[in-house]
Amino acid sequence: MKANNKIPVITAAVVILVVFLAYLWISGLLIPKGITNYERSSINSISTFKDINNSPSRLPPDILDNISSLQDLYHISINKWEFDPVNQNQIIVFAYDIRNDSAIKEISGKEIGNFSIRLIRDIEFENTRAEVEQELSGLKKDPAYHISWIGMVTDTSLDPIGRRAEVWVDMSTPENQKLDKTVIKGWKIFVYPMAPLPKGTRNASSPLPQK
Repeated sequence: MKANNKIPVITAAVVILVVFLAYLWISGLLIPKGITNYERSSINSISTFKDINNSPSRLPPDILDNISSLQDLYHISINKWEFDPVNQNQIIVFAYDIRNDSAIKEISGKEIGNFSIRLIRDIEFENTRAEVEQELSGLKKDPAYHISWIGMVTDTSLDPIGRRAEVWVDMSTPENQKLDKTVIKGWKIFVYPMAPLPKGTRNASSPLPQK
């Protein structure tokens, strides 16, 4: 075989060897010496955790119902969760709108199935929501937008949880229609024109008709 024909053969062999070693590493069969079984499991779990949907509905089934009951009992809202990167037997739950900080202490440390729970106030979520609401409130002061009411909504029917801001306007304008369906810091804006009362409709403050 000529020397110049050996190069493609050698290259192909190297590629096959690299792919094979990569397969052994990903599958966990090839782990450098000195790595413990715990570290081995951590490597595998981290590689599969990167793309996980961390909405509350994706909690391990054996603890989902218990977490939901804690949410109702302590009047908190759960935004997301994750495995503790150090202790894989601990689940970190990020919650918002916690009315009483004592709930954090009472929930943290609870044992559910094979996991312990650690509750953390999701300050990042609360701050971002406040910033978006403040930005929309600034637009409310502009008469061109005709904004009457703003509502910040977390849609738990979606997976992952949807974040939307409902902006109700008393009339459609080019300004508020341009705002519709835009996204501000992860929150999608929905503009809803308020329908006027039908003619002849009496509201609660209208006087009764005279006989």
